[in-house]
Amino acid sequence: MASSTIEQAIQARLLSTTASTAVNDALSNRIFWATADQDTTRPYCVYGVVDDGHAPFSFDKADTGEPRVQFSVFDTDRYRALETAHAVRDNLDKFQGAFDGVTIIRLTCDGVVVRPMPDEANSFMARFDAIVRYVDP
Repeated sequence: MASSTIEQAIQARLLSTTASTAVNDALSNRIFWATADQDTTRPYCVYGVVDDGHAPFSFDKADTGEPRVQFSVFDTDRYRALETAHAVRDNLDKFQGAFDGVTIIRLTCDGVVVRPMPDEANSFMARFDAIVRYVDP
């Protein structure tokens, strides 16, 4: 079993020197698993597993999976939210290989959509999903 989870491997990938300049410039280290503090400076990215359709077939093996992970970029500017989400997506899409102790077999991203946040003025969320097929040696 690797020392990292798939969540930690994704975060390490996005925070690494192999991440694109656009991701580093826009988000710095403001990439969070599940939640961000309410006063976090925008833009920031939050991601989490939505479901794992592969789980019923893994026979309780915690070291393999194919979760659908949802990424949300929050910003005060609609176009910057979209641009930042595209940078995150482009950094992850089609990634394969070992990263932070987890072997990612395939990471495939969907398209990005942007929406205003209904209860917040000048607040936008750009969102996309990714399917991550991985094994944890």
